[in-house]
Amino acid sequence: IEFGHTIGEGKTNTTAKSVVEQAATPFYRKVVSMTHVNVIWSPFYGKFNTFDQIYYLDWYIGLGVAAITDKSNRNQFADIDNTSLTTESHTGGIWNTGFLFYLSNAWSLRLEFQGLHYKSLRYRESSTSGEFSTSAYINHYSLNLGLTWHI
Repeated sequence: IEFGHTIGEGKTNTTAKSVVEQAATPFYRKVVSMTHVNVIWSPFYGKFNTFDQIYYLDWYIGLGVAAITDKSNRNQFADIDNTSLTTESHTGGIWNTGFLFYLSNAWSLRLEFQGLHYKSLRYRESSTSGEFSTSAYINHYSLNLGLTWHI
């Protein structure tokens, strides 16, 4: 069983800047933080020898549940002057697969591909109705490199 916490920070990319230059408003959503619990299964184990040093590695698959906090600019579509970000909390599913390259008994280098999926409202259709459009499934994928401590 794995417990984790992730903090995200983002900035506007060149595509969003190009949309603004065309006098349009790009819709964006960014994950601010995520806390998750996963069940990890490691079906394959390997080792290799380099310069008379033996290194061990595991390939793992994980599946779990995540509590997500994200921010979006969806209110700006009902009120163009409202540039404040909307913060929301969600519960979603998370999966990952990757490799642990053991540096010692307690430490390993981790290379992982992760998918995060949750449901959220899209954007405000009009300022008079106060209604949000239908919800949408958000899919967030990331390639992670990290250092892991094993108990």
